[in-house]
Amino acid sequence: MAHRGRSLKSLAIVARIRPTACRNRMNDQEEELSTERKIVGISLLRNEEYFAFWSIANAVDFCDEFLVVDNQSDDRTGEKLEALRALHPRITIHKSEDPNTSHRYIQDYAGEDVWIFGVDGDEIYDPEGLARLRLRILSGEFDAHWCLAGYMLHAVRMDLEAGQASGYISPHTPRGTKLYNFGLLESWVQPDRERLHGHSMKFRPGHSKKDVFDLFAEAPWEACDMRCVHLCFFPRSSADTVAPVHRKNPFELRARGVRKLHNYVKSFLATPFSSEAGYKTRRYRRGEIVTRDITAFGQPDRWAPFDPQANEAERVLSIPRG
Repeated sequence: MAHRGRSLKSLAIVARIRPTACRNRMNDQEEELSTERKIVGISLLRNEEYFAFWSIANAVDFCDEFLVVDNQSDDRTGEKLEALRALHPRITIHKSEDPNTSHRYIQDYAGEDVWIFGVDGDEIYDPEGLARLRLRILSGEFDAHWCLAGYMLHAVRMDLEAGQASGYISPHTPRGTKLYNFGLLESWVQPDRERLHGHSMKFRPGHSKKDVFDLFAEAPWEACDMRCVHLCFFPRSSADTVAPVHRKNPFELRARGVRKLHNYVKSFLATPFSSEAGYKTRRYRRGEIVTRDITAFGQPDRWAPFDPQANEAERVLSIPRG
């Protein structure tokens, strides 16, 4: 298995240079791999009508199954999800009134030969890189690792015509990619937490959450197999009533008492008296603004035949956010 992993890694490096020429060879390689190991994607969404289609469409082929948990969206997110399911039967849609119960959809995979891939509605992945990474995972190359961490660019400016995004990038910002090897777990039961949040996981002997492989350390942005553009500073729905920087995540909504005060003080101290103060500014606006090529990520209008709001998504992205 180790030899096969090395050969697939070599093929993946060639594929970065000639992705079209290598695609058929990579598909042939996947057919030779064990079918026992698999990748399961999960998205927890609420009012993500602008980017949900682009986000999931770019990630779904990386996965053998893809779970979407819709937390009471009241915009056109549900419409987008139905269109996606019609195109990709591997997608299943679940309804949830409480985002903090969403971990139960994946907790039973603990101990199985399964990788869980968390994708948010404002996260756009490079599908070509994920195709290469899929081969490496299925080959067993990362079996000893709990988590794979890739590049995440927290974008404040998008130039789709030029194929470029500008923003703040890992490792200066905390890694936000979510790809976990549930085969290293004995259990991860959390009845009242958002999916892939919390620390109640119980590892098999010899493993821990410190077993992280940093993909961004092995290759620059242009050649990395796991690249994500994070659109948290852009509007994500026509139903939003606050600026994007103040749109709260599920864990922020559940904060009460001392925890809520603690979050407020941290945000204030990070950007005193600023209208941009908040969790997203504090966490993601770190380091220098850089510009990176995102040609391989495609554009929302690629999905215009299935997503009638694709043009609106591109209009939203055309307005700089910092």
